[in-house]
Amino acid sequence: MATSSESGDGFERTQEGPGVNPRLVLAAVGIAVLVLFVFQNTEEANVEFLFWELELPLAVLLIATIVVTLLVAGMVAWFVARRAKRADKGGMR
Repeated sequence: MATSSESGDGFERTQEGPGVNPRLVLAAVGIAVLVLFVFQNTEEANVEFLFWELELPLAVLLIATIVVTLLVAGMVAWFVARRAKRADKGGMR
């Protein structure tokens, strides 16, 4: 069902359905970029850490590094916000 409205500028606008969700478009573009990244970085990379030695595709290594970095940054931000909140509570007494 199409609806129409008069906008005051002399043009009649019609709207067909709910439209395209921008988040869905952004997610689709992000997934496409990730798939391209993975296909372009398939060569193996050696990783040595302490007594572990792994051979992983470069894309897996880079994505894992990004995920771990985001997790650590999120935890640090959470601890800083928690500490600031406690300091604010303590100063209001």
